[in-house]
Amino acid sequence: MKIKLVLLVLVGFLLTACDRVAPEPSSHVISIEGAYIRAMPPGQKVTALFMTMHNNSSDRRQLISASSPASDKVELYKHKKVDGMMKMGQVEAIELPKNSVAELKPGGYHLMLIGLKKDLKVDEKVLVRLFFADGTLMDIQVPVSSKYLK
Repeated sequence: MKIKLVLLVLVGFLLTACDRVAPEPSSHVISIEGAYIRAMPPGQKVTALFMTMHNNSSDRRQLISASSPASDKVELYKHKKVDGMMKMGQVEAIELPKNSVAELKPGGYHLMLIGLKKDLKVDEKVLVRLFFADGTLMDIQVPVSSKYLK
């Protein structure tokens, strides 16, 4: 009798577990397009990363941090107007509402690579790891662009 009860409970648990849908990998939920890192003159220790992030899910997402072996740290930033002046400041997260697009561009949200470990060369690809509030992460290879190098 006890064995039948244990088997019934086990079968019920397995059937319930099979009905659950595994969360989508972040690569299907978030897609990245047009990413680039701004090339800087030799010796500079800071640069910016810009991109467009598409949240292809029906859930809100948040980019909460990033890292790269190319720099000591990567921080999330936003330009905003304060008392008539444009100022840049660090933010805790970049929101991606459900089924939306977040543009990281000059004059708005962007990622700062701080403490560059070497000069980045135009067309070189830099590994950047993105961390989201739901625990997912995404590795992207971002090219260095001379788009704004003067």
